[in-house]
Amino acid sequence: MRRIAVLITIAFISSILLVQSPTTAHSSSTISKERTAVNIELIIDYGNSTQQVFTGLSGLTAFDALDQSASVVYVEHIFGRFVTAINEVANNAEGNGRYWQFWVNGELAPIATDFYELTDGDRILWKYCSPENASTGSPSNISDLWIGLILIACFAGLIIGIALLVNRRLR
Repeated sequence: MRRIAVLITIAFISSILLVQSPTTAHSSSTISKERTAVNIELIIDYGNSTQQVFTGLSGLTAFDALDQSASVVYVEHIFGRFVTAINEVANNAEGNGRYWQFWVNGELAPIATDFYELTDGDRILWKYCSPENASTGSPSNISDLWIGLILIACFAGLIIGIALLVNRRLR
């Protein structure tokens, strides 16, 4: 029984470590045909008075709309894709403190771009700005990244503690 508890703990820790380590990806996501939103508008604001506007887009998620309009670099985590560069403009380039953030219909998105499901006529804004210069004053996606990592670490500690307790009782 002790071996089983140890194996379960090792398997869980390994899966957490694999999930937490980001991997760079460059592939397009799969779009569900029956749930695809249409007539989407996408604006990419580079924060230097340069904007690109794309209309008539379709897709299931906010990431789908971005991916069909721009060159996107991202890291993938358990809590979603974190965009690190759009059209070769990278987060915190040369230490400028600016990051890509996205809004849908004027609201800072509360979840990752690949989890944000679109509806017909949505307006997506990708803005390259510093967190304190964001128009809503909301925290950036970087804060959400750290919160997610902390929650995963706490959950892993809880599971390890339970496994050790079960192991001790089974002796």
